[in-house]
Amino acid sequence: MIISDAAWDTPKDENMPEEIDLKYYLTALLRAWWFILLCTVVAAGLAYGISKLLPRQYEAGALVVATSARTTVQFDDRIATQNVQISARGYPDLALSDELRQRLWERVRPQAPAIANLSALTALLDATALTDPALLQLSVTYEDPATAALIANAWAELYVAWANEVYSNTTQEQVAFFEERLLAAETAWQEASAALASFQARNRLATLKQQLDDLLATQALYLLEQRQKTLLLQNIQALQTQLNAQPGNTEAVGEQLTVLFLQLKAFSAEPTASLQLNLDPQAQPFNQSRQELDAILQTLAQSITAQLQTTTQAAARLEPQILSLQVEQQTLQTEFDQLLQNEQVTNETYLALAHKVEEERLALQDSDSGFRLASRAAVPQNSVRPLVMLNTLIAFVFGLLGSLLLVIVYAWWRSAPAQVEARERP
Repeated sequence: MIISDAAWDTPKDENMPEEIDLKYYLTALLRAWWFILLCTVVAAGLAYGISKLLPRQYEAGALVVATSARTTVQFDDRIATQNVQISARGYPDLALSDELRQRLWERVRPQAPAIANLSALTALLDATALTDPALLQLSVTYEDPATAALIANAWAELYVAWANEVYSNTTQEQVAFFEERLLAAETAWQEASAALASFQARNRLATLKQQLDDLLATQALYLLEQRQKTLLLQNIQALQTQLNAQPGNTEAVGEQLTVLFLQLKAFSAEPTASLQLNLDPQAQPFNQSRQELDAILQTLAQSITAQLQTTTQAAARLEPQILSLQVEQQTLQTEFDQLLQNEQVTNETYLALAHKVEEERLALQDSDSGFRLASRAAVPQNSVRPLVMLNTLIAFVFGLLGSLLLVIVYAWWRSAPAQVEARERP
């Protein structure tokens, strides 16, 4: 730096900064214009030449879109599938996952032998989420435009399949799982139906019911007869008591008629029948004494007692048969209910799984939901790298700035001895 002469006329403060003579540096820059121009042109020329020598890089991009299902197929709500919420932030990460890159490498390796390994392939890939969260651009930059388009399209196809497999509720494996369960349910239903049919071949429920109804009806008749005989025996005993309470020589037509009515009832006459007698005044009167009526009643009571014992024994013999038939009927009914319930359950399971399989098949064939290939990559015509004009412009600017800096540094270095000499001058 050059210190002006006016600075030496006044005492110099050590803390005062040195003055810079801009005129000196501007003059140095004007004198070195040829050097600045040469450096700038050389830098720009080198950048232009190197950019021209570098291999051209072409970029091919495919577009993937994520869509939601417009319709939901559900034939049966007994087997429900929860929908998975798709987050757009994970689209690029999924595109660059190790699994997907490995699949892409195995697929494009025969068509792109120049790509040495998986790492070299990864360097060519770029996944970018666009303004719309549902859109994802998969870009491939490579020196061969056709190969770049091929890799981009293969990447997009694999991404669509892989993303649908990860995010979608329905996969081929899930359909196969339900189909396998459906076959097992069909086999179980057929076995249950066969077991029910086999039971029907030996089903005696109707016969047992008829036999049991007949026995119960017979038992009811025996019990009714037993009750009637008991009441009749009580009436006979009551009549005997009444006759014994009368004088010995008393003859009553009423008692004789009552004994006659009791005899009719005792010997299977209609119990509720009404007795009508037309008495002729010239006919012989009843001439049975009390002792004769009492003997008739005793004989009638013994006969009714014997009939009552016979009826009671017959009713008692029916009870074990009824109980045995009830046990057999209940056993068969329980077996029938179990077989019928098993057949109904297996049938419902089969129908539910059949509906679910149809739902999963339709969902798997649904192309309106999940991830879709929105746009395939076309073969690029213009290269994206190197940018010759941009590189040349950047080199021109840096060459200009660098040459200016060199001239200023050189001028400062030339002025340094003069500054030292001026400071040491008395």
